[in-house]
Amino acid sequence: PGGNSLALRKGDLVLIRQKGKPDELYDLASDPSQKTNLAAKQPEVVRELGDILKKTSERDNDAKVD
Repeated sequence: PGGNSLALRKGDLVLIRQKGKPDELYDLASDPSQKTNLAAKQPEVVRELGDILKKTSERDNDAKVD
């Protein structure tokens, strides 16, 4: 991810948020090359990790989410 991107890992799951694009969710244990986006199948996980990412970015000036 570049300057307009953020990522959050919790266990084997990683949420990738890129400005202007839908969130992406991957299970690194079963898909280490991040080819299968699980966001549509697990919207509750996307919300949970997205909330954590937003709270973290509010505390950290280097991790701002729009």
